[in-house]
Amino acid sequence: MKDSESDISMRAAVDFALAGIRGMLLLNGGSVIAILTFMGNLNMYSDAQQTLVKAIGWFVGGLVAVMFTTVFSYLAQNQITKGAPAGEGWLTKIAISMCLASIACFGIGALIAASALT
Repeated sequence: MKDSESDISMRAAVDFALAGIRGMLLLNGGSVIAILTFMGNLNMYSDAQQTLVKAIGWFVGGLVAVMFTTVFSYLAQNQITKGAPAGEGWLTKIAISMCLASIACFGIGALIAASALT
């Protein structure tokens, strides 16, 4: 059975969304690991370490937000497969909002981490 054009488009949209979610997991999670590794190499507790801990908090917030993105994306996709119009439901809007929150958390965390190193 041949896929219709709308099925192919929907599959492509889902694949792009998954790539974005994986990217945000990698960015935020990798940032936490990098900062923890860097902090482990510092000899003493300093103001820079306190600032880096704040940055870790933002990156963890980004991880939580991207996990909510995953949950709400699944629920939205489930509604779409049951016949709801794509992109119009409140679940989709929450998923997109959570993804944007994850991006914002990464940006804020990166700025805080950069300020600790200057």
